[in-house]
Amino acid sequence: MSQPREPMIQFQLNLDRFIIILLQAALALLVRAAFLILHLRRDERMAIRINESKRLNALEIISQQDDALDIDNCDFEEYAKTGDQKHLQFKPGKQPTIFLCNFELKGREYEWVKNSMLGGKDEDGSPKVALGSWSQRVVKYTLKDIKNPPDIPENERLVYKSDSGKYANDDTIAKLENLGIVNEIFGMYSNLVLSSHRPHAKN
Repeated sequence: MSQPREPMIQFQLNLDRFIIILLQAALALLVRAAFLILHLRRDERMAIRINESKRLNALEIISQQDDALDIDNCDFEEYAKTGDQKHLQFKPGKQPTIFLCNFELKGREYEWVKNSMLGGKDEDGSPKVALGSWSQRVVKYTLKDIKNPPDIPENERLVYKSDSGKYANDDTIAKLENLGIVNEIFGMYSNLVLSSHRPHAKN
């Protein structure tokens, strides 16, 4: 009577092994699927994190001439390319002057800046780029405020003044032009907006 049961027992053992193998394979697939899901979600979070749209709405620019900077330990080339202040180092206890800009131009502001790029035509009839007026126009419509550190005396501070249209007025632009800051802001705008081919915002 015991002999007929041996094949049955062997079959049961084989079945158990097969089920264990299937379970192990299924577990491996579940682990792999979980890993892929986490990886995709991490990529999605990264894509949101590096999106510059909001950052360019309120970009804080620091002049490379600011005496609060430890110039020997700053990477000005990378800062000009990225606008990321991690490339700047400051002297202990010193705060910089901050130029607050909105590079997300839209509607008529965008058109004004775009149109100011051209300054007539060359002798051959091709459009001529007017860099001076273009850089000034970019600063006029993107600069929103100037934040001075508290240790600067009132009479030595750069004061942001607006015209009737609530844009930086001519006196403000002239002062920044003389200090070379207009070119710095325009350079940052060129690197972060023009070079990246970002689409302009719409109304």
